[in-house]
Amino acid sequence: MLKLSRALVERWVKSTTGDFSLQDIRNELGIESDEGKGHLRVIMFHLRKDAIVQSVGKRDGVYRLIDDELIPMKLSGANPHKVLDLRFPFELERFVRIYRKNVIILFGSKSAGKTAFLINLAKMNMGRFPIVYFNSDMGEEEFRMRLDKFEDLNIEEWDELIELYPRCLNFEDVIKADYINIVDFLEIFDEFYRIGEPIQKMASKLNNGILIVAIQKNPNVEVGLGGQRAMEKAKLVLSLDPGKIKIIEAKNWQEGIISSPKGRMWTYKLIGGARILNPIENIGGEE
Repeated sequence: MLKLSRALVERWVKSTTGDFSLQDIRNELGIESDEGKGHLRVIMFHLRKDAIVQSVGKRDGVYRLIDDELIPMKLSGANPHKVLDLRFPFELERFVRIYRKNVIILFGSKSAGKTAFLINLAKMNMGRFPIVYFNSDMGEEEFRMRLDKFEDLNIEEWDELIELYPRCLNFEDVIKADYINIVDFLEIFDEFYRIGEPIQKMASKLNNGILIVAIQKNPNVEVGLGGQRAMEKAKLVLSLDPGKIKIIEAKNWQEGIISSPKGRMWTYKLIGGARILNPIENIGGEE
Protein backbone atom coordinates (compact mmCIF):
# COMPACT_ATOMS: atom_id res chain seq x y z
CA MET A 1 0.00 0.00 0.00
CA LEU A 2 1.24 3.48 -0.84
CA LYS A 3 2.08 5.71 2.09
CA LEU A 4 -0.86 8.03 2.49
CA SER A 5 -0.03 11.72 2.34
CA ARG A 6 -1.81 14.94 1.47
CA ALA A 7 0.31 15.27 -1.68
CA LEU A 8 -0.75 11.80 -2.87
CA VAL A 9 -4.46 12.45 -2.22
CA GLU A 10 -4.28 15.90 -3.81
CA ARG A 11 -2.69 14.47 -6.97
CA TRP A 12 -5.46 11.89 -7.18
CA VAL A 13 -8.17 14.54 -6.66
CA LYS A 14 -6.73 16.80 -9.37
CA SER A 15 -6.57 13.94 -11.86
CA THR A 16 -10.26 13.03 -11.57
CA THR A 17 -13.35 14.57 -13.11
CA GLY A 18 -16.89 14.96 -11.82
CA ASP A 19 -18.07 14.05 -8.33
CA PHE A 20 -16.14 11.52 -6.31
CA SER A 21 -16.47 9.92 -2.89
CA LEU A 22 -14.21 8.87 -0.06
CA GLN A 23 -14.88 5.29 -1.14
CA ASP A 24 -13.57 6.09 -4.63
CA ILE A 25 -10.31 7.35 -3.13
CA ARG A 26 -10.01 4.35 -0.80
CA ASN A 27 -10.52 1.95 -3.68
CA GLU A 28 -8.04 3.67 -5.97
CA LEU A 29 -5.32 4.13 -3.36
CA GLY A 30 -5.87 0.85 -1.54
CA ILE A 31 -6.80 2.36 1.84
CA GLU A 32 -8.21 -0.43 3.97
CA SER A 33 -7.20 0.16 7.59
CA ASP A 34 -9.28 2.21 10.03
CA GLU A 35 -6.20 4.38 10.63
CA GLY A 36 -5.85 5.08 6.90
CA LYS A 37 -9.54 5.90 6.55
CA GLY A 38 -9.35 8.32 9.47
CA HIS A 39 -6.22 9.94 8.01
CA LEU A 40 -7.99 10.35 4.67
CA ARG A 41 -10.88 12.19 6.31
CA VAL A 42 -8.43 14.59 7.95
CA ILE A 43 -6.72 15.22 4.61
CA MET A 44 -10.07 15.87 2.89
CA PHE A 45 -11.03 18.27 5.69
CA HIS A 46 -7.93 20.33 4.97
CA LEU A 47 -8.42 20.16 1.18
CA ARG A 48 -11.92 21.50 1.69
CA LYS A 49 -10.69 24.18 4.10
CA ASP A 50 -8.06 25.27 1.53
CA ALA A 51 -10.72 25.54 -1.20
CA ILE A 52 -9.29 22.72 -3.33
CA VAL A 53 -12.42 20.58 -3.06
CA GLN A 54 -16.03 21.24 -2.16
CA SER A 55 -18.65 18.99 -0.63
CA VAL A 56 -21.45 18.02 -3.02
CA GLY A 57 -24.98 18.65 -1.76
CA LYS A 58 -25.88 17.08 1.54
CA ARG A 59 -24.20 13.73 0.87
CA ASP A 60 -21.51 12.90 3.39
CA GLY A 61 -18.12 12.12 1.92
CA VAL A 62 -18.89 13.23 -1.66
CA TYR A 63 -16.81 15.99 -3.23
CA ARG A 64 -15.85 17.76 -6.43
CA LEU A 65 -12.67 19.55 -7.43
CA ILE A 66 -13.09 23.35 -7.38
CA ASP A 67 -12.45 24.78 -10.83
CA ASP A 68 -11.36 28.39 -10.28
CA GLU A 69 -9.76 28.96 -13.67
CA LEU A 70 -11.18 32.07 -15.35
CA ILE A 71 -10.91 32.70 -19.08
CA PRO A 72 -11.76 36.34 -19.91
CA MET A 73 -14.30 37.17 -22.61
CA LYS A 74 -12.92 39.33 -25.45
CA LEU A 75 -15.89 41.38 -26.63
CA SER A 76 -13.95 43.56 -29.06
CA GLY A 77 -13.56 40.61 -31.41
CA ALA A 78 -17.14 39.36 -31.06
CA ASN A 79 -19.58 39.78 -33.97
CA PRO A 80 -23.23 40.04 -32.83
CA HIS A 81 -24.34 39.35 -36.42
CA LYS A 82 -22.59 35.97 -36.48
CA VAL A 83 -25.77 33.95 -36.12
CA LEU A 84 -25.92 30.22 -36.82
CA ASP A 85 -27.73 29.57 -40.07
CA LEU A 86 -29.86 26.91 -38.45
CA ARG A 87 -33.04 25.73 -40.17
CA PHE A 88 -36.11 24.71 -38.19
CA PRO A 89 -39.42 23.06 -38.83
CA PHE A 90 -42.13 25.74 -39.14
CA GLU A 91 -39.40 28.14 -40.35
CA LEU A 92 -38.80 29.29 -36.79
CA GLU A 93 -35.52 30.84 -37.98
CA ARG A 94 -37.65 33.71 -39.37
CA PHE A 95 -38.37 34.77 -35.80
CA VAL A 96 -35.37 33.83 -33.64
CA ARG A 97 -31.60 34.04 -33.81
CA ILE A 98 -29.49 31.17 -32.53
CA TYR A 99 -25.88 31.73 -31.48
CA ARG A 100 -23.18 29.25 -30.58
CA LYS A 101 -23.49 27.84 -27.05
CA ASN A 102 -27.27 28.39 -27.09
CA VAL A 103 -29.69 25.97 -25.45
CA ILE A 104 -33.09 25.12 -26.94
CA ILE A 105 -35.74 23.32 -24.87
CA LEU A 106 -38.58 21.35 -26.44
CA PHE A 107 -41.37 20.39 -24.05
CA GLY A 108 -43.70 17.77 -25.47
CA SER A 109 -46.51 15.58 -24.24
CA LYS A 110 -46.45 11.86 -25.01
CA SER A 111 -46.81 11.08 -28.73
CA ALA A 112 -47.07 14.79 -29.58
CA GLY A 113 -44.18 14.71 -32.05
CA LYS A 114 -41.03 15.53 -30.08
CA THR A 115 -38.97 13.01 -32.01
CA ALA A 116 -40.55 14.08 -35.30
CA PHE A 117 -39.58 17.70 -34.66
CA LEU A 118 -36.01 16.70 -33.78
CA ILE A 119 -35.63 14.32 -36.73
CA ASN A 120 -36.86 17.02 -39.11
CA LEU A 121 -34.50 19.57 -37.59
CA ALA A 122 -31.61 17.12 -38.03
CA LYS A 123 -32.66 16.39 -41.62
CA MET A 124 -32.88 20.10 -42.49
CA ASN A 125 -29.36 20.76 -41.19
CA MET A 126 -27.50 17.56 -42.09
CA GLY A 127 -24.42 18.28 -44.17
CA ARG A 128 -24.52 21.92 -43.05
CA PHE A 129 -23.49 21.32 -39.43
CA PRO A 130 -22.04 18.32 -37.60
CA ILE A 131 -24.94 16.71 -35.75
CA VAL A 132 -25.04 14.20 -32.92
CA TYR A 133 -28.38 12.68 -31.91
CA PHE A 134 -28.78 10.94 -28.53
CA ASN A 135 -31.78 8.60 -28.59
CA SER A 136 -33.13 7.38 -25.26
CA ASP A 137 -35.98 5.03 -26.13
CA MET A 138 -35.73 3.46 -29.60
CA GLY A 139 -33.66 0.67 -31.07
CA GLU A 140 -32.22 0.68 -34.57
CA GLU A 141 -35.26 -0.98 -36.15
CA GLU A 142 -37.81 1.46 -34.72
CA PHE A 143 -35.65 4.48 -35.49
CA ARG A 144 -35.12 3.35 -39.07
CA MET A 145 -38.88 2.87 -39.44
CA ARG A 146 -39.26 6.60 -38.68
CA LEU A 147 -36.50 7.66 -41.05
CA ASP A 148 -37.81 5.51 -43.91
CA LYS A 149 -40.83 7.85 -44.04
CA PHE A 150 -38.57 10.39 -45.77
CA GLU A 151 -38.50 9.19 -49.36
CA ASP A 152 -36.01 11.87 -50.46
CA LEU A 153 -33.17 10.39 -48.37
CA ASN A 154 -31.86 6.85 -48.15
CA ILE A 155 -30.79 5.34 -44.87
CA GLU A 156 -27.10 5.40 -45.84
CA GLU A 157 -27.26 9.20 -45.97
CA TRP A 158 -28.61 9.33 -42.43
CA ASP A 159 -25.79 7.03 -41.28
CA GLU A 160 -23.19 9.17 -43.03
CA LEU A 161 -24.37 12.65 -42.06
CA ILE A 162 -25.67 12.20 -38.50
CA GLU A 163 -24.00 10.52 -35.53
CA LEU A 164 -26.73 8.56 -33.74
CA TYR A 165 -26.18 6.98 -30.32
CA PRO A 166 -28.38 5.29 -27.73
CA ARG A 167 -28.15 7.23 -24.47
CA CYS A 168 -30.46 7.86 -21.52
CA LEU A 169 -28.23 9.11 -18.67
CA ASN A 170 -25.23 11.38 -18.04
CA PHE A 171 -25.46 13.21 -21.35
CA GLU A 172 -22.93 15.76 -20.12
CA ASP A 173 -20.21 13.12 -20.50
CA VAL A 174 -20.73 12.82 -24.26
CA ILE A 175 -21.72 16.31 -25.44
CA LYS A 176 -19.70 17.34 -28.50
CA ALA A 177 -18.50 20.92 -28.11
CA ASP A 178 -18.82 22.00 -31.75
CA TYR A 179 -21.88 20.00 -32.82
CA ILE A 180 -25.61 20.40 -32.86
CA ASN A 181 -26.32 18.15 -29.86
CA ILE A 182 -29.84 16.68 -29.85
CA VAL A 183 -31.02 14.97 -26.66
CA ASP A 184 -34.20 12.95 -27.22
CA PHE A 185 -35.14 12.98 -24.39
CA LEU A 186 -34.03 14.00 -20.87
CA GLU A 187 -35.70 11.88 -18.20
CA ILE A 188 -36.06 12.94 -14.55
CA PHE A 189 -37.66 10.52 -12.11
CA ASP A 190 -37.71 12.53 -8.86
CA GLU A 191 -36.61 15.90 -7.47
CA PHE A 192 -37.86 17.49 -10.69
CA TYR A 193 -36.78 20.93 -9.47
CA ARG A 194 -33.19 19.80 -10.11
CA ILE A 195 -33.71 19.31 -13.85
CA GLY A 196 -31.70 22.46 -14.50
CA GLU A 197 -28.54 20.76 -13.24
CA PRO A 198 -28.02 18.25 -16.10
CA ILE A 199 -28.95 20.95 -18.62
CA GLN A 200 -26.35 23.28 -17.11
CA LYS A 201 -23.73 20.53 -17.15
CA MET A 202 -24.43 19.77 -20.79
CA ALA A 203 -24.38 23.45 -21.75
CA SER A 204 -21.01 23.94 -20.04
CA LYS A 205 -19.43 21.56 -22.57
CA LEU A 206 -20.39 23.68 -25.60
CA ASN A 207 -17.96 25.72 -27.67
CA ASN A 208 -19.21 26.45 -31.20
CA GLY A 209 -22.10 24.05 -30.91
CA ILE A 210 -25.61 24.20 -29.48
CA LEU A 211 -27.79 21.99 -27.31
CA ILE A 212 -31.37 20.94 -28.04
CA VAL A 213 -33.12 19.03 -25.25
CA ALA A 214 -36.55 17.39 -25.39
CA ILE A 215 -38.40 17.02 -22.07
CA GLN A 216 -41.67 15.20 -21.39
CA LYS A 217 -44.66 17.22 -20.21
CA ASN A 218 -48.25 16.53 -19.30
CA PRO A 219 -50.91 17.15 -21.97
CA ASN A 220 -52.34 20.67 -22.26
CA VAL A 221 -49.81 22.35 -20.00
CA GLU A 222 -47.12 24.49 -21.55
CA VAL A 223 -44.02 23.37 -19.68
CA GLY A 224 -42.73 20.03 -18.53
CA LEU A 225 -41.30 18.47 -15.42
CA GLY A 226 -39.13 20.95 -13.58
CA GLY A 227 -40.95 23.94 -15.07
CA GLN A 228 -38.97 27.15 -14.95
CA ARG A 229 -35.80 25.39 -13.77
CA ALA A 230 -35.59 23.57 -17.10
CA MET A 231 -35.84 26.90 -18.95
CA GLU A 232 -33.14 28.82 -17.09
CA LYS A 233 -30.40 28.30 -19.72
CA ALA A 234 -32.68 28.29 -22.75
CA LYS A 235 -32.72 30.95 -25.46
CA LEU A 236 -35.66 29.30 -27.22
CA VAL A 237 -38.41 27.25 -25.55
CA LEU A 238 -41.08 25.37 -27.50
CA SER A 239 -44.16 23.49 -26.30
CA LEU A 240 -45.64 20.62 -28.28
CA ASP A 241 -49.04 18.96 -28.03
CA PRO A 242 -50.60 16.68 -30.68
CA GLY A 243 -51.00 18.79 -33.80
CA LYS A 244 -49.89 22.04 -32.16
CA ILE A 245 -46.59 23.80 -31.39
CA LYS A 246 -46.10 27.10 -29.54
CA ILE A 247 -43.16 29.40 -28.82
CA ILE A 248 -43.02 29.77 -25.02
CA GLU A 249 -39.84 31.86 -24.85
CA ALA A 250 -37.58 33.51 -27.42
CA LYS A 251 -34.67 35.54 -26.02
CA ASN A 252 -33.06 36.69 -29.30
CA TRP A 253 -35.45 37.99 -31.91
CA GLN A 254 -34.58 37.87 -35.57
CA GLU A 255 -33.60 41.19 -37.17
CA GLY A 256 -36.65 43.12 -38.31
CA ILE A 257 -38.98 41.55 -35.74
CA ILE A 258 -40.58 44.38 -33.76
CA SER A 259 -42.55 42.33 -31.23
CA SER A 260 -41.73 39.19 -29.33
CA PRO A 261 -42.32 35.87 -31.14
CA LYS A 262 -43.48 34.50 -27.80
CA GLY A 263 -46.96 33.04 -28.14
CA ARG A 264 -46.79 32.27 -31.87
CA MET A 265 -48.48 28.96 -32.58
CA TRP A 266 -48.79 26.52 -35.47
CA THR A 267 -51.05 23.56 -36.16
CA TYR A 268 -49.90 20.64 -38.31
CA LYS A 269 -50.44 17.04 -39.29
CA LEU A 270 -48.02 14.32 -38.20
CA ILE A 271 -47.56 11.34 -40.50
CA GLY A 272 -45.86 8.13 -39.38
CA GLY A 273 -44.30 9.76 -36.35
CA ALA A 274 -41.87 11.58 -38.63
CA ARG A 275 -43.27 13.79 -41.37
CA ILE A 276 -44.72 17.20 -40.48
CA LEU A 277 -47.37 18.21 -43.01
CA ASN A 278 -49.57 21.26 -43.62
CA PRO A 279 -48.14 23.60 -40.95
CA ILE A 280 -50.47 26.58 -40.49
CA GLU A 281 -49.71 29.51 -38.22
CA ASN A 282 -52.52 30.52 -35.91
CA ILE A 283 -52.10 34.28 -36.28
CA GLY A 284 -54.59 34.97 -33.54
CA GLY A 285 -52.50 33.18 -30.90
CA GLU A 286 -54.36 31.01 -28.42
CA GLU A 287 -57.23 28.97 -29.72
